[in-house]
Amino acid sequence: MKIGLLVYEPLKDQSGGYLYDRKVIDYLRTQGHETLVYTFPFEAGKVIEDRVDLLLEDELCYKDLLAFNLHLKKKTPIPVIAIVHHLKCLESIPHPEDEREKEKNFLQCCNAAIVNSTATFEEIRKLGINLPALIAKPGCDHFRLPSGFERKIPQNHFKLLSIGNLIHRKGFHLILEALEGLPDFSWELYIAGDETWDANYAGLLKRKAGRFKNKVKFLGKISGEYLSQLYLHSDIFVLPSYFEGFGMVIAEAIFHRLPVIASRVGGIPEIVQDRNEGILIPPGDKFALEQALRFFLECPERLKPFIEACSLRCSSLPTWEETGRNIANFLGLQYDEQA
Repeated sequence: MKIGLLVYEPLKDQSGGYLYDRKVIDYLRTQGHETLVYTFPFEAGKVIEDRVDLLLEDELCYKDLLAFNLHLKKKTPIPVIAIVHHLKCLESIPHPEDEREKEKNFLQCCNAAIVNSTATFEEIRKLGINLPALIAKPGCDHFRLPSGFERKIPQNHFKLLSIGNLIHRKGFHLILEALEGLPDFSWELYIAGDETWDANYAGLLKRKAGRFKNKVKFLGKISGEYLSQLYLHSDIFVLPSYFEGFGMVIAEAIFHRLPVIASRVGGIPEIVQDRNEGILIPPGDKFALEQALRFFLECPERLKPFIEACSLRCSSLPTWEETGRNIANFLGLQYDEQA
């Protein structure tokens, strides 16, 4: 098949959604499918001219894809499959009901959907959308652990790690506020992520971090081997998000045998079992986050069963090979139904 993917930018960004899209395209290419990536502005005429058999569309581009799809369907019956990482209307944004309606209209003009978690699937159903859908969770094996790696219990000093674009939804400010209530413990916090998405929020975080002098370090946008080293050399991964469609960095932390403190939202409970691989807290609950941090900081040995649970959980995390194969089979079914 000749398969097109519509996405806002080239697939170089390291965020979870772009990584997912890139891994899907890479797998399809290994299976002999010709794949074309179309970036904004989207042109229906170009897709038709290229004689694409099937279109994948990143759902987060819905504002610019609804009119595109309506125009396309007047010209050709190309099947359109949405890749849904999460619904924008579930974020803390102005006028979420307006966005909800726009996303619903976009999904209604698609033939099928690929979603990254059961939680995302259920949110689509809540919109009243009953498209054929595949739940295809992301892989984690884009990383490799060093041979014989064993995570050590920290002595009296903890390295805390949090990763994500510096936006309010990720809840980085809650970590800093919770740490204010833990002045008697020795720790340092590393925050890795793109600071350009919301400069005002990034500035707020840095002002809050100033109270801790040099204990909080902002690393900016990182990837690859350095990112893996961060996971390997940290003691606790913390991400108190207000919402996550899946939470790929949570799965990456577990892959690195790194215990997690995260919010009980979206797809995160599908990765982390509370009091097993980590501790789950209510979203936005600074006190619960402080208590979870205190639980580990006051007794490092408490990390040991969590580390062991992460090691056991790794065997059930999907690989990108499995994810890609499931998606390729699903796309084949959608194409056959339209042929």
